[in-house]
Amino acid sequence: MHTALHMIFVLLVIAPSLPAQGGPPAMPVRLDPARSEIVAEYRRVTGEVRAAQRSNVAAEIEGIVDSISCEPGDRIEKGSIIATLDAKQLEIERDRLVAVVDANEAIVRNREAQLERDQRDLKRVERLMTSGGGTDSELDDAQTTVTQSRARLAESEADLAAAKAQLALVEDRIEDSTIRAPFTGRVVSRSAELGEWLGEGDTVIELVSLEEVDVFLDIPERFMPGIAAEGAAITLEIDAASYSQSISTFVVIPDVDPLARSFPVRIRIQNPSEVVQPGMSAAALVPTGVPVEGLTISKDALNLSSVGAFVYFDAGGTAAPAPVEVLYSAPQNRLVIRSPVLAPGMATVVEGNERLFPSAPIFDSGQAPATENEPATAKQTESTDDPAQGS
Repeated sequence: MHTALHMIFVLLVIAPSLPAQGGPPAMPVRLDPARSEIVAEYRRVTGEVRAAQRSNVAAEIEGIVDSISCEPGDRIEKGSIIATLDAKQLEIERDRLVAVVDANEAIVRNREAQLERDQRDLKRVERLMTSGGGTDSELDDAQTTVTQSRARLAESEADLAAAKAQLALVEDRIEDSTIRAPFTGRVVSRSAELGEWLGEGDTVIELVSLEEVDVFLDIPERFMPGIAAEGAAITLEIDAASYSQSISTFVVIPDVDPLARSFPVRIRIQNPSEVVQPGMSAAALVPTGVPVEGLTISKDALNLSSVGAFVYFDAGGTAAPAPVEVLYSAPQNRLVIRSPVLAPGMATVVEGNERLFPSAPIFDSGQAPATENEPATAKQTESTDDPAQGS
């Protein structure tokens, strides 16, 4: 199967460029061998994108929809008006309570003035009693009058406070008749129409925030050592949004599924362009914490074409293509790959590959090219000719 895929790869991508006999001279390149190395194992897991914030924005009071200013798909800024409810009756009640508050404030002022007069009268009687000109009856009457004035003032102050509280409640309800966006987002759906009666708590729109989104991954519990290791990173991929990023900040949710033996990991990503949408599928390469033997190549050897990734390798002095599947990144600027052609020790082209074509003659830039009768290879070590002079 791998051999058939390799032949198709060569015929579709590379073969049309095969040079004729007596083609160009050997091209200088730099070579680096594919290696078999012990690397940290990564495995692919799947997940989904979810909105970091999602809300059914509801009416806080009942009323008829007087205006509504958004449609599904619209972007709404935090605090902007979504809809308004008819508040005429509330405004009338507010005006009535304003008058009640004014009247009670006037009563409080009058009773404060009356209390001050009664307190002055009491002081006069007390002075007379000191000089022997007053009676006990006059003193008792003056004290009683002050007590009654204080009680009437307290009563009027309570009435004023109650009226102000009622006014504040109505003003809050008037404010609640204007429905505003609780955060910046896009309208997913609209549940209310102009002229419709809404009850308290009825949904007006569904709003979703896209500036930040959460990706939830289902990770097998056996991978926990790799995830929990210091400096662990996850390579997150969302193909539908052409998103790929190495993530080192994530949250392990302590809720292992007893059947699947997996646990969720949440990754919050910034999404200012809003290309990542809730509901998209996601995948990730996660560390397992297990060392394995893998085939690695330099990142500089990798080439991309319309049918996949490939590298050029030295096939006895000529460039030959080898399809590769990149599994994940490894330290020291290398990639862990799978290939039906490459094997450890095979020399891959890491510099000069942008000019190559299949069967192009090549030589290591640190060695001299051979003559026409002596083809150069990547393994020549004894030649001392200057590569720049040719044969």
